[in-house]
Amino acid sequence: MKKVYCFLILAALCCMAHAESFPQRNNIPTIYINTRNNKEPQDKENELRCIIRVVNGGKIQIADSGYVRLRGNASMSFPKKPYHIRFDFKHNVLGSPASAKRWTLINNYGDKTLMRNILAFDLSRRLEMPYTPFIAAVDVVLNGDYKGCYQLCDQIQVHEKRVEVDQNGYLFEVDAYNTSEDTYFWSDRGTPVSIHYPKAENITNAQKNAVKSIYNQVEKSGHATLDRATFLRHFLVGEISGNTDTYWSTYFYKRSTDNMVYTGPVWDFDLAYENDDRTYPICSKCGSSYIYESYGSSAGDLWMIVQDIVNSAEDKQQLESIYAYYRDRGIISVEALTAVVDSLENLLWRAADDNFQRWPILSTRVHQNPRAGRTYAKEVQWVRDYIAQRIPWMDRKLNYTPNGLKDTESAKPQVVKQIRNGQVVIVRNGEIFDVLGNRIY
Repeated sequence: MKKVYCFLILAALCCMAHAESFPQRNNIPTIYINTRNNKEPQDKENELRCIIRVVNGGKIQIADSGYVRLRGNASMSFPKKPYHIRFDFKHNVLGSPASAKRWTLINNYGDKTLMRNILAFDLSRRLEMPYTPFIAAVDVVLNGDYKGCYQLCDQIQVHEKRVEVDQNGYLFEVDAYNTSEDTYFWSDRGTPVSIHYPKAENITNAQKNAVKSIYNQVEKSGHATLDRATFLRHFLVGEISGNTDTYWSTYFYKRSTDNMVYTGPVWDFDLAYENDDRTYPICSKCGSSYIYESYGSSAGDLWMIVQDIVNSAEDKQQLESIYAYYRDRGIISVEALTAVVDSLENLLWRAADDNFQRWPILSTRVHQNPRAGRTYAKEVQWVRDYIAQRIPWMDRKLNYTPNGLKDTESAKPQVVKQIRNGQVVIVRNGEIFDVLGNRIY
Protein backbone atom coordinates (compact mmCIF):
# COMPACT_ATOMS: atom_id res chain seq x y z
CA MET A 1 0.00 0.00 0.00
CA LYS A 2 2.85 2.36 0.86
CA LYS A 3 4.47 1.75 -2.52
CA VAL A 4 1.21 2.54 -4.31
CA TYR A 5 0.79 5.71 -2.28
CA CYS A 6 4.30 6.87 -3.10
CA PHE A 7 3.74 6.18 -6.76
CA LEU A 8 0.56 8.26 -6.74
CA ILE A 9 2.45 11.12 -5.14
CA LEU A 10 5.01 10.82 -7.93
CA ALA A 11 2.21 10.93 -10.48
CA ALA A 12 0.78 14.05 -8.84
CA LEU A 13 4.15 15.74 -8.99
CA CYS A 14 4.37 14.85 -12.67
CA CYS A 15 1.28 16.98 -13.27
CA MET A 16 3.48 19.97 -12.53
CA ALA A 17 5.99 18.97 -15.22
CA HIS A 18 6.55 21.59 -17.88
CA ALA A 19 5.08 20.93 -21.28
CA GLU A 20 8.53 21.58 -22.76
CA SER A 21 9.66 18.30 -21.20
CA PHE A 22 6.89 16.46 -23.02
CA PRO A 23 6.38 18.22 -26.36
CA GLN A 24 3.51 17.52 -28.73
CA ARG A 25 5.31 15.92 -31.67
CA ASN A 26 2.85 16.88 -34.38
CA ASN A 27 -0.56 18.44 -34.89
CA ILE A 28 -2.17 15.36 -33.31
CA PRO A 29 -1.99 14.64 -29.55
CA THR A 30 0.98 12.80 -28.05
CA ILE A 31 0.72 10.14 -25.35
CA TYR A 32 3.80 9.62 -23.19
CA ILE A 33 4.11 6.39 -21.20
CA ASN A 34 6.95 5.95 -18.73
CA THR A 35 7.29 2.63 -16.92
CA ARG A 36 9.27 1.81 -13.81
CA ASN A 37 12.90 1.14 -14.70
CA ASN A 38 12.01 1.72 -18.38
CA LYS A 39 10.72 -1.82 -18.76
CA GLU A 40 8.97 -2.74 -22.01
CA PRO A 41 5.59 -4.51 -21.88
CA GLN A 42 6.07 -8.13 -22.98
CA ASP A 43 2.62 -9.71 -23.01
CA LYS A 44 -1.11 -9.27 -22.31
CA GLU A 45 -1.03 -10.88 -18.88
CA ASN A 46 1.47 -8.73 -16.98
CA GLU A 47 0.74 -5.04 -16.50
CA LEU A 48 3.59 -2.66 -15.81
CA ARG A 49 3.25 0.30 -13.45
CA CYS A 50 3.69 3.56 -15.34
CA ILE A 51 2.92 7.25 -15.61
CA ILE A 52 0.75 8.29 -18.55
CA ARG A 53 0.69 11.84 -19.91
CA VAL A 54 -1.65 13.11 -22.60
CA VAL A 55 -0.35 16.19 -24.39
CA ASN A 56 -2.65 18.19 -26.63
CA GLY A 57 -2.74 21.81 -27.70
CA GLY A 58 0.81 22.17 -26.42
CA LYS A 59 -0.30 21.36 -22.87
CA ILE A 60 -0.24 18.34 -20.59
CA GLN A 61 -3.97 17.68 -20.30
CA ILE A 62 -3.67 14.50 -18.22
CA ALA A 63 -0.88 13.14 -16.03
CA ASP A 64 -1.82 10.08 -14.03
CA SER A 65 -0.29 6.90 -12.73
CA GLY A 66 -1.55 3.68 -14.20
CA TYR A 67 -0.65 0.47 -15.99
CA VAL A 68 0.39 -0.59 -19.48
CA ARG A 69 0.50 -3.99 -21.19
CA LEU A 70 0.31 -5.40 -24.69
CA ARG A 71 -3.04 -6.14 -26.32
CA GLY A 72 -4.41 -7.74 -29.47
CA ASN A 73 -3.84 -11.11 -31.10
CA ALA A 74 -2.15 -11.19 -34.51
CA SER A 75 -1.25 -7.50 -34.15
CA MET A 76 0.83 -8.29 -31.05
CA SER A 77 3.39 -10.09 -33.22
CA PHE A 78 4.25 -6.97 -35.24
CA PRO A 79 7.40 -4.92 -34.52
CA LYS A 80 5.16 -1.92 -33.77
CA LYS A 81 3.28 -3.18 -30.70
CA PRO A 82 -0.33 -2.46 -29.67
CA TYR A 83 -0.93 -1.37 -26.06
CA HIS A 84 -3.64 -1.35 -23.44
CA ILE A 85 -3.43 1.45 -20.86
CA ARG A 86 -5.31 1.74 -17.60
CA PHE A 87 -5.32 4.99 -15.64
CA ASP A 88 -5.68 4.93 -11.86
CA PHE A 89 -8.47 7.48 -12.21
CA LYS A 90 -11.21 7.97 -14.77
CA HIS A 91 -10.64 10.53 -17.52
CA ASN A 92 -12.50 11.92 -20.53
CA VAL A 93 -9.40 11.53 -22.67
CA LEU A 94 -9.26 14.03 -25.55
CA GLY A 95 -12.91 14.92 -25.04
CA SER A 96 -14.21 11.36 -25.27
CA PRO A 97 -17.85 10.78 -24.26
CA ALA A 98 -16.86 8.18 -21.66
CA SER A 99 -14.95 9.02 -18.51
CA ALA A 100 -13.01 5.80 -18.06
CA LYS A 101 -9.79 4.18 -16.90
CA ARG A 102 -9.26 1.65 -19.70
CA TRP A 103 -8.16 2.55 -23.25
CA THR A 104 -6.60 0.82 -26.23
CA LEU A 105 -3.77 2.02 -28.45
CA ILE A 106 -4.21 0.43 -31.88
CA ASN A 107 -0.91 0.09 -33.72
CA ASN A 108 -2.01 0.24 -37.41
CA TYR A 109 1.14 -1.55 -38.50
CA GLY A 110 -0.33 -3.08 -41.65
CA ASP A 111 -2.64 -0.13 -42.31
CA LYS A 112 -0.31 2.33 -44.01
CA THR A 113 -3.05 4.95 -44.36
CA LEU A 114 -3.28 5.06 -40.53
CA MET A 115 -7.00 5.73 -40.96
CA ARG A 116 -8.93 2.56 -41.79
CA ASN A 117 -10.46 2.11 -38.34
CA ILE A 118 -11.37 5.79 -38.25
CA LEU A 119 -13.11 5.53 -41.62
CA ALA A 120 -15.09 2.47 -40.57
CA PHE A 121 -16.12 4.07 -37.28
CA ASP A 122 -17.31 7.07 -39.28
CA LEU A 123 -19.44 4.66 -41.35
CA SER A 124 -20.88 3.25 -38.12
CA ARG A 125 -21.89 6.74 -36.98
CA ARG A 126 -23.39 7.57 -40.36
CA LEU A 127 -25.52 4.44 -40.14
CA GLU A 128 -26.53 5.44 -36.61
CA MET A 129 -25.32 2.41 -34.73
CA PRO A 130 -26.33 2.85 -31.05
CA TYR A 131 -22.69 2.99 -29.94
CA THR A 132 -19.55 3.64 -31.96
CA PRO A 133 -16.24 3.58 -30.06
CA PHE A 134 -14.43 6.86 -29.57
CA ILE A 135 -11.26 7.06 -31.64
CA ALA A 136 -8.48 9.63 -32.04
CA ALA A 137 -5.15 9.59 -33.88
CA VAL A 138 -2.21 10.05 -31.49
CA ASP A 139 1.56 9.75 -31.40
CA VAL A 140 2.92 7.38 -28.75
CA VAL A 141 6.23 7.72 -26.90
CA LEU A 142 7.20 4.85 -24.56
CA ASN A 143 10.09 5.47 -22.18
CA GLY A 144 11.42 8.19 -24.47
CA ASP A 145 11.22 6.00 -27.58
CA TYR A 146 8.85 7.26 -30.28
CA LYS A 147 6.69 4.27 -31.25
CA GLY A 148 4.68 5.82 -34.08
CA CYS A 149 1.20 7.05 -34.95
CA TYR A 150 -1.53 5.06 -33.18
CA GLN A 151 -5.27 5.29 -32.62
CA LEU A 152 -6.45 5.86 -29.07
CA CYS A 153 -9.76 4.07 -28.75
CA ASP A 154 -12.37 3.09 -26.20
CA GLN A 155 -11.88 -0.25 -24.54
CA ILE A 156 -14.90 -2.34 -25.53
CA GLN A 157 -16.57 -2.86 -22.17
CA VAL A 158 -19.85 -2.41 -20.33
CA HIS A 159 -19.55 1.16 -19.17
CA GLU A 160 -21.49 4.39 -19.26
CA LYS A 161 -21.13 5.97 -22.71
CA ARG A 162 -19.67 2.73 -24.02
CA VAL A 163 -21.67 -0.51 -24.21
CA GLU A 164 -24.58 0.36 -21.96
CA VAL A 165 -26.41 -2.63 -20.54
CA ASP A 166 -27.93 -3.00 -17.09
CA GLN A 167 -26.16 -4.94 -14.34
CA ASN A 168 -28.04 -8.11 -15.29
CA GLY A 169 -27.11 -7.79 -18.96
CA TYR A 170 -24.33 -9.40 -20.98
CA LEU A 171 -21.57 -8.48 -23.43
CA PHE A 172 -20.08 -11.30 -25.47
CA GLU A 173 -18.13 -11.81 -28.68
CA VAL A 174 -18.03 -14.43 -31.39
CA ASP A 175 -14.27 -14.66 -31.27
CA ALA A 176 -11.85 -16.84 -33.22
CA TYR A 177 -9.33 -16.24 -30.41
CA ASN A 178 -11.74 -17.09 -27.59
CA THR A 179 -9.25 -19.27 -25.69
CA SER A 180 -7.06 -16.20 -25.11
CA GLU A 181 -9.85 -14.72 -22.95
CA ASP A 182 -10.66 -15.57 -19.34
CA THR A 183 -14.24 -16.74 -19.92
CA TYR A 184 -15.27 -18.54 -23.08
CA PHE A 185 -17.28 -21.43 -24.51
CA TRP A 186 -18.29 -23.10 -27.78
CA SER A 187 -21.88 -23.00 -28.94
CA ASP A 188 -23.89 -26.08 -29.87
CA ARG A 189 -22.73 -25.54 -33.46
CA GLY A 190 -19.10 -25.22 -32.37
CA THR A 191 -18.82 -21.43 -32.68
CA PRO A 192 -16.19 -19.90 -30.34
CA VAL A 193 -17.57 -17.24 -27.99
CA SER A 194 -15.92 -15.04 -25.34
CA ILE A 195 -17.80 -13.43 -22.45
CA HIS A 196 -16.72 -9.89 -21.54
CA TYR A 197 -19.47 -9.02 -19.08
CA PRO A 198 -19.92 -10.04 -16.35
CA LYS A 199 -16.17 -9.93 -15.82
CA ALA A 200 -14.29 -13.16 -15.23
CA GLU A 201 -13.78 -12.44 -11.53
CA ASN A 202 -17.51 -11.89 -11.01
CA ILE A 203 -19.32 -14.24 -13.38
CA THR A 204 -21.19 -17.20 -11.93
CA ASN A 205 -21.73 -20.56 -13.58
CA ALA A 206 -25.40 -19.70 -13.90
CA GLN A 207 -24.55 -16.52 -15.82
CA LYS A 208 -22.09 -18.32 -18.08
CA ASN A 209 -24.73 -20.93 -18.86
CA ALA A 210 -27.25 -18.14 -19.50
CA VAL A 211 -24.98 -16.52 -22.11
CA LYS A 212 -24.43 -19.89 -23.77
CA SER A 213 -28.17 -20.47 -23.88
CA ILE A 214 -28.74 -16.98 -25.31
CA TYR A 215 -26.26 -17.54 -28.14
CA ASN A 216 -27.51 -21.04 -28.86
CA GLN A 217 -30.96 -19.51 -29.27
CA VAL A 218 -29.54 -16.97 -31.74
CA GLU A 219 -28.19 -19.84 -33.82
CA LYS A 220 -31.54 -21.55 -34.13
CA SER A 221 -33.55 -21.37 -37.32
CA GLY A 222 -35.05 -17.95 -37.91
CA HIS A 223 -32.74 -16.22 -35.44
CA ALA A 224 -35.82 -14.53 -33.96
CA THR A 225 -33.95 -13.10 -30.95
CA LEU A 226 -31.41 -11.22 -33.07
CA ASP A 227 -32.22 -7.52 -33.42
CA ARG A 228 -32.28 -6.74 -37.14
CA ALA A 229 -31.71 -2.97 -36.96
CA THR A 230 -28.25 -3.33 -35.40
CA PHE A 231 -27.33 -6.56 -37.17
CA LEU A 232 -28.05 -5.18 -40.66
CA ARG A 233 -26.27 -1.89 -40.01
CA HIS A 234 -23.26 -3.77 -38.66
CA PHE A 235 -23.40 -5.90 -41.84
CA LEU A 236 -23.40 -2.78 -44.02
CA VAL A 237 -20.36 -1.31 -42.27
CA GLY A 238 -18.46 -4.53 -42.96
CA GLU A 239 -19.49 -4.84 -46.59
CA ILE A 240 -19.13 -1.18 -47.57
CA SER A 241 -15.67 -1.03 -45.99
CA GLY A 242 -14.69 -4.39 -47.50
CA ASN A 243 -13.66 -5.92 -44.19
CA THR A 244 -12.44 -9.52 -44.38
CA ASP A 245 -12.70 -9.95 -40.60
CA THR A 246 -16.23 -8.68 -39.92
CA TYR A 247 -17.31 -12.10 -38.63
CA TRP A 248 -13.94 -13.21 -37.26
CA SER A 249 -14.62 -11.02 -34.24
CA THR A 250 -18.18 -9.79 -33.68
CA TYR A 251 -19.59 -8.22 -30.52
CA PHE A 252 -23.11 -8.77 -29.20
CA TYR A 253 -24.90 -7.50 -26.12
CA LYS A 254 -28.08 -8.39 -24.27
CA ARG A 255 -30.10 -6.33 -21.82
CA SER A 256 -32.23 -7.93 -19.14
CA THR A 257 -35.10 -5.60 -20.00
CA ASP A 258 -35.98 -7.27 -23.33
CA ASN A 259 -35.46 -10.55 -25.17
CA MET A 260 -33.38 -9.24 -28.06
CA VAL A 261 -29.68 -9.69 -28.77
CA TYR A 262 -28.03 -6.61 -30.30
CA THR A 263 -25.02 -6.54 -32.63
CA GLY A 264 -22.12 -4.18 -32.05
CA PRO A 265 -20.05 -2.22 -31.68
CA VAL A 266 -18.02 -2.45 -34.89
CA TRP A 267 -14.35 -3.25 -34.40
CA ASP A 268 -11.07 -4.10 -36.19
CA PHE A 269 -10.77 -2.77 -39.74
CA ASP A 270 -7.03 -2.91 -40.46
CA LEU A 271 -7.72 -5.30 -43.37
CA ALA A 272 -10.62 -3.26 -44.78
CA TYR A 273 -10.64 -0.82 -47.69
CA GLU A 274 -8.71 -3.07 -50.08
CA ASN A 275 -5.92 -4.06 -47.66
CA ASP A 276 -6.07 -7.87 -47.79
CA ASP A 277 -4.33 -9.94 -50.44
CA ARG A 278 -6.92 -12.70 -49.93
CA THR A 279 -9.76 -10.49 -51.19
CA TYR A 280 -7.95 -7.98 -53.43
CA PRO A 281 -9.33 -6.60 -55.68
CA ILE A 282 -12.62 -6.92 -53.83
CA CYS A 283 -15.17 -5.74 -56.35
CA SER A 284 -13.87 -8.00 -59.12
CA LYS A 285 -12.52 -10.98 -57.14
CA CYS A 286 -15.73 -11.43 -55.14
CA GLY A 287 -17.81 -10.90 -58.28
CA SER A 288 -21.46 -10.45 -57.36
CA SER A 289 -20.97 -12.04 -53.90
CA TYR A 290 -20.61 -10.28 -50.59
CA ILE A 291 -17.24 -10.62 -48.88
CA TYR A 292 -18.62 -12.69 -46.01
CA GLU A 293 -19.86 -15.41 -48.41
CA SER A 294 -16.81 -15.50 -50.68
CA TYR A 295 -13.42 -14.79 -49.15
CA GLY A 296 -14.33 -13.44 -45.73
CA SER A 297 -13.20 -14.99 -42.45
CA SER A 298 -15.77 -16.38 -40.04
CA ALA A 299 -15.42 -17.69 -36.50
CA GLY A 300 -17.28 -20.98 -36.42
CA ASP A 301 -20.70 -20.96 -38.05
CA LEU A 302 -21.48 -17.26 -37.69
CA TRP A 303 -21.45 -16.91 -41.47
CA MET A 304 -24.45 -19.26 -41.62
CA ILE A 305 -26.50 -16.85 -39.49
CA VAL A 306 -25.50 -14.02 -41.83
CA GLN A 307 -26.45 -16.14 -44.83
CA ASP A 308 -29.87 -17.00 -43.41
CA ILE A 309 -30.69 -13.36 -42.68
CA VAL A 310 -29.33 -11.80 -45.87
CA ASN A 311 -31.14 -14.38 -47.99
CA SER A 312 -34.45 -13.97 -46.16
CA ALA A 313 -36.87 -12.01 -48.33
CA GLU A 314 -38.11 -9.91 -45.40
CA ASP A 315 -34.63 -9.15 -44.05
CA LYS A 316 -33.25 -8.46 -47.51
CA GLN A 317 -35.99 -5.90 -48.06
CA GLN A 318 -35.15 -4.25 -44.74
CA LEU A 319 -31.44 -4.21 -45.65
CA GLU A 320 -32.19 -2.53 -48.97
CA SER A 321 -34.44 0.01 -47.23
CA ILE A 322 -31.78 0.91 -44.66
CA TYR A 323 -29.16 1.36 -47.35
CA ALA A 324 -31.47 3.43 -49.55
CA TYR A 325 -32.37 5.71 -46.64
CA TYR A 326 -28.77 6.80 -46.13
CA ARG A 327 -27.94 6.88 -49.83
CA ASP A 328 -30.96 9.07 -50.65
CA ARG A 329 -29.89 11.61 -48.05
CA GLY A 330 -26.27 11.74 -49.20
CA ILE A 331 -25.08 10.38 -45.86
CA ILE A 332 -23.55 7.43 -47.71
CA SER A 333 -22.06 8.47 -51.04
CA VAL A 334 -18.73 8.42 -52.84
CA GLU A 335 -18.42 12.16 -52.29
CA ALA A 336 -19.26 12.08 -48.57
CA LEU A 337 -16.93 9.19 -47.77
CA THR A 338 -14.11 10.57 -49.91
CA ALA A 339 -14.37 13.90 -48.09
CA VAL A 340 -13.60 12.08 -44.83
CA VAL A 341 -10.52 10.52 -46.43
CA ASP A 342 -9.39 13.96 -47.60
CA SER A 343 -9.81 15.47 -44.13
CA LEU A 344 -7.92 12.62 -42.48
CA GLU A 345 -5.06 12.79 -44.95
CA ASN A 346 -4.73 16.51 -44.21
CA LEU A 347 -4.73 15.74 -40.48
CA LEU A 348 -2.32 12.80 -40.57
CA TRP A 349 0.33 13.44 -43.21
CA ARG A 350 2.85 14.97 -40.77
CA ALA A 351 2.41 12.15 -38.28
CA ALA A 352 2.58 9.65 -41.14
CA ASP A 353 5.93 11.07 -42.22
CA ASP A 354 7.33 10.46 -38.72
CA ASN A 355 5.67 7.05 -38.45
CA PHE A 356 7.25 5.75 -41.65
CA GLN A 357 10.65 7.08 -40.70
CA ARG A 358 10.33 5.03 -37.51
CA TRP A 359 8.90 2.06 -39.42
CA PRO A 360 10.23 2.26 -43.03
CA ILE A 361 7.75 -0.16 -44.59
CA LEU A 362 6.04 1.91 -47.29
CA SER A 363 7.90 -0.04 -50.00
CA THR A 364 7.33 -3.41 -48.31
CA ARG A 365 4.24 -5.62 -48.14
CA VAL A 366 3.53 -6.46 -44.49
CA HIS A 367 0.77 -8.47 -42.83
CA GLN A 368 -1.83 -9.06 -45.58
CA ASN A 369 -0.94 -6.08 -47.80
CA PRO A 370 -1.78 -6.89 -51.44
CA ARG A 371 0.64 -4.19 -52.67
CA ALA A 372 3.03 -1.51 -51.45
CA GLY A 373 2.46 2.09 -52.49
CA ARG A 374 5.92 3.48 -51.66
CA THR A 375 4.35 6.77 -50.56
CA TYR A 376 1.72 7.71 -48.00
CA ALA A 377 -0.22 9.67 -50.62
CA LYS A 378 -0.45 6.59 -52.85
CA GLU A 379 -1.70 4.40 -50.00
CA VAL A 380 -4.44 6.94 -49.28
CA GLN A 381 -5.35 7.29 -52.96
CA TRP A 382 -6.01 3.55 -53.14
CA VAL A 383 -8.66 3.99 -50.43
CA ARG A 384 -10.32 6.71 -52.51
CA ASP A 385 -10.23 4.45 -55.55
CA TYR A 386 -11.82 1.63 -53.58
CA ILE A 387 -14.67 3.84 -52.31
CA ALA A 388 -15.31 5.04 -55.88
CA GLN A 389 -15.78 1.40 -56.93
CA ARG A 390 -17.49 0.00 -53.85
CA ILE A 391 -20.47 2.34 -53.55
CA PRO A 392 -21.66 1.68 -57.14
CA TRP A 393 -21.14 -2.06 -56.47
CA MET A 394 -23.28 -1.83 -53.32
CA ASP A 395 -25.90 0.14 -55.28
CA ARG A 396 -26.21 -2.70 -57.78
CA LYS A 397 -26.14 -5.40 -55.14
CA LEU A 398 -28.86 -3.74 -53.07
CA ASN A 399 -31.00 -2.69 -56.05
CA TYR A 400 -30.60 0.96 -55.16
CA THR A 401 -32.25 3.51 -57.44
CA PRO A 402 -32.05 7.19 -56.47
CA ASN A 403 -35.52 8.57 -55.78
CA GLY A 404 -34.57 12.21 -56.01
CA LEU A 405 -34.77 12.83 -52.27
CA LYS A 406 -31.12 13.77 -52.06
CA ASP A 407 -31.69 16.47 -54.66
CA THR A 408 -34.04 18.37 -52.40
CA GLU A 409 -32.57 21.02 -50.14
CA SER A 410 -34.38 19.70 -47.08
CA ALA A 411 -32.84 16.27 -47.48
CA LYS A 412 -29.25 17.33 -48.06
CA PRO A 413 -27.02 17.04 -44.99
CA GLN A 414 -25.77 20.54 -44.33
CA VAL A 415 -21.99 20.06 -43.97
CA VAL A 416 -19.64 22.99 -43.57
CA LYS A 417 -15.93 22.99 -42.67
CA GLN A 418 -14.92 25.72 -40.25
CA ILE A 419 -11.95 26.68 -38.13
CA ARG A 420 -12.82 27.28 -34.47
CA ASN A 421 -10.16 28.08 -31.89
CA GLY A 422 -7.52 27.02 -34.38
CA GLN A 423 -9.12 23.60 -34.92
CA VAL A 424 -10.73 22.35 -38.13
CA VAL A 425 -14.27 21.22 -37.35
CA ILE A 426 -17.18 19.94 -39.40
CA VAL A 427 -20.65 21.37 -38.84
CA ARG A 428 -23.33 18.94 -39.96
CA ASN A 429 -27.01 19.81 -39.50
CA GLY A 430 -26.23 22.04 -36.52
CA GLU A 431 -23.95 19.53 -34.77
CA ILE A 432 -20.18 20.04 -34.50
CA PHE A 433 -17.69 17.19 -35.13
CA ASP A 434 -13.91 16.95 -35.26
CA VAL A 435 -12.34 15.56 -38.43
CA LEU A 436 -12.38 12.06 -36.91
CA GLY A 437 -16.18 12.18 -36.68
CA ASN A 438 -16.33 12.53 -32.89
CA ARG A 439 -19.15 14.83 -31.82
CA ILE A 440 -17.80 17.94 -30.07
CA TYR A 441 -21.05 19.84 -29.48
